[in-house]
Amino acid sequence: MLNILVIIIVVHALIHLYGFINNRFLRASPQIAWKSIFYLSVQAEKNIGLLWLAAFLLFLISAISLVYGMLWWVIIAIVSIIISQLLIILYFKNIWISTIGNLMILAAIVWF
Repeated sequence: MLNILVIIIVVHALIHLYGFINNRFLRASPQIAWKSIFYLSVQAEKNIGLLWLAAFLLFLISAISLVYGMLWWVIIAIVSIIISQLLIILYFKNIWISTIGNLMILAAIVWF
């Protein structure tokens, strides 16, 4: 069960890495770029790209911490889920389905 949770967290982290790449490098392509629920300046978009990267890194750190049995993986995972859900709300039209990943990780936290 632990391995499944680690896989879910890592896959969710990779989705956030894609969000960073999409936000930073693919926004010039209207077919691929995600649209936020309101207009954001170029600088705000870049800053949000850093949030995508932070969520990726935090999810990855929480997965590694879980593998090594460190108890603080829960705190990092919760912070990651909060950042992730804020990003999902911002880009809700495109990535609302990712809420399921956050809920699965949150359910695992409660279960452990």
